[in-house]
Amino acid sequence: MVNVTTKVHYFFDPLCGWCFGATTLANVLNQAPNVQLILQPAGMLQRQTMSTPFREMVKLHDQRIETVTGQEFGQPYQERLLSSESIWLDSYITAQAILLVEQLTGQGFSMLQAVQQAHYQLGLDVSQQETLTKLALSLGVGAKSWFALLDNNLNQSSQLAQLRPIKQAVAHSNELMARCQVQGLPSFVIEHQGQFTPLEHSRYYANTAQWQQLIKQL
Repeated sequence: MVNVTTKVHYFFDPLCGWCFGATTLANVLNQAPNVQLILQPAGMLQRQTMSTPFREMVKLHDQRIETVTGQEFGQPYQERLLSSESIWLDSYITAQAILLVEQLTGQGFSMLQAVQQAHYQLGLDVSQQETLTKLALSLGVGAKSWFALLDNNLNQSSQLAQLRPIKQAVAHSNELMARCQVQGLPSFVIEHQGQFTPLEHSRYYANTAQWQQLIKQL
């Protein structure tokens, strides 16, 4: 019997609350033996600080996400939102780290989960290269390989956010989203024989068992 693998493109952003909410569903895809999960970073936020109105909006969205998905936001994260601390958000630096781990070890999805946990549960500053390096090394990525690949991708800058490859990856993801006619994050799209079909997921937030059955049939 020949095993058939279905490609599923996962359009995500590490700093998207709804992507954090969809962690369980995305994990089912990542672990499914019949699925090849392809990470597609969307580049939602270029480096910026959270303003007071932005924080208030995020808190409202977080409450909605918890209610719909059951995914809980950690107390350290919530306390950080309420504090006077400057909170920097950078989709590019976080996504670049995820793609580097994927390139080195094939554990890009695990790195995405680690970044989400660090940000949304532990309240850590994932806009810092030092934080992302610690997360990568905690997954068993070799320090020598990590820094070598990091250096090779630098665009004459010490800031991970200035790496060329992530900008190319984001551009490709956005072009593919437009081609697939999908909007919003997260989005899942099945690729089969050059055809792209959106995979509706929102109805399964509260029913992982049905989602698992659906994925088995892909």
